[in-house]
Amino acid sequence: MDWKILKTTDGGTNWLPQTSGTTNQLYSVSITDSENITVVGREATILRTTNGGTSWSSQSFINTAPLNDISVKI
Repeated sequence: MDWKILKTTDGGTNWLPQTSGTTNQLYSVSITDSENITVVGREATILRTTNGGTSWSSQSFINTAPLNDISVKI
């Protein structure tokens, strides 16, 4: 299975795959606002964007256990 982050700009009519830099399974997403999004998944994957998904950066985490859920509070 191919694990992708998809983005819509038209209310869900069309979806575009985003380049996330990982092939790990992704389990949960937290959307702070339209620009700031965090995704977590297998092997302690943490991905973050601050530009609405145009680019994604990997965040460091010393554990390798899967991260099944995320909640970001501001």
